[in-house]
Amino acid sequence: MAREDLLDAMISDDPERRKFYATMVAGGWVAPAFALLIAMLVVGIPIDIADDRAGDYAIAACFALGLFCWAGAANAAWRMHWYVPQARRRLAKHGPDSETFARSMRRTLPRNLSLVFQAAVAVLAFVLSVSPE
Repeated sequence: MAREDLLDAMISDDPERRKFYATMVAGGWVAPAFALLIAMLVVGIPIDIADDRAGDYAIAACFALGLFCWAGAANAAWRMHWYVPQARRRLAKHGPDSETFARSMRRTLPRNLSLVFQAAVAVLAFVLSVSPE
């Protein structure tokens, strides 16, 4: 998939193209989440065997960053499954020039504010993972 195709899908007024874009965004978050899972196993467990506390921090960091990525994927999937069908219904009911359709189409795109929520999830996961029993 060319970068221009993704940019076109992002600015398109077609709900199906926005669904494609949201799918790519969710996939873009899932790929590093799986990489962090593998890193947790490949890097974290040997460090945990060598030094118990350092391994705990390495595993907790991979876990927290993985949850950061999963939260981004969940946000993109939620927008894809909630706002894209809403945009389709509003397109059929009100037409492509209506404000309600335009609002739904804007909401299909992930917001930068979701990064704040993702960061909060990651920090909470890290703190809870390394807190003493």
